[in-house]
Amino acid sequence: MKNLTTITLEENVLRNSIYLLQGIPLVRASNFFFSLHDGNGLVSAINHNKESWEHVMLNLEEMQRCATYTEMSKLKSIFWPDNEVALQVHPAKSQYINNFHYALHLWRYKSISEKAEKRLLQKITSTYKQITQKYYHGKKEEFFLSEPEKILVIFGGNSWPTWEEICELKQKYWYPEETAVQFNISHNIDLNKQHMIILWDATNFHLPESSLV
Repeated sequence: MKNLTTITLEENVLRNSIYLLQGIPLVRASNFFFSLHDGNGLVSAINHNKESWEHVMLNLEEMQRCATYTEMSKLKSIFWPDNEVALQVHPAKSQYINNFHYALHLWRYKSISEKAEKRLLQKITSTYKQITQKYYHGKKEEFFLSEPEKILVIFGGNSWPTWEEICELKQKYWYPEETAVQFNISHNIDLNKQHMIILWDATNFHLPESSLV
């Protein structure tokens, strides 16, 4: 994660109370107002002591909506450099918390080695290319691939799938107690012309203890 003290948005307001009420120990927390076309979103960025997780939340309660994929990609680029991979968690039903109805979360495991993160980034980008070449037909559709791992490919057509649409498809293709993740890599790479989002089965991924979503 980039140094939080060097990140300048419209307003810098330290507000740790939300996290302390949740029992989350903090190394550093910074809250900002993030200016969007239809209002201000609250961005909260923290480094977790336990498990060494970095976490950024975008809460759009004021607009009564969840963030778009474009907004989350921009947020990733603000807080993390291109060589670091963040993820969004679609948790098992029993782990679904949803304290903030219009909040979405980005996570990154700080203890991942540089070599492992580089391999993960290469895997994600190569999968993007292979799937586009093999499955993209220029329209809104989905493909579920089960070999060698469970992957759901969502093409949004002329627009990005919403978080609600992605969640609905996750529930369609995964059992209630299974977890899936989607990766946010960088603003330039994520914003592909195909409006493609990939959900990955989370069985082999290290995940935060609580996703908060």
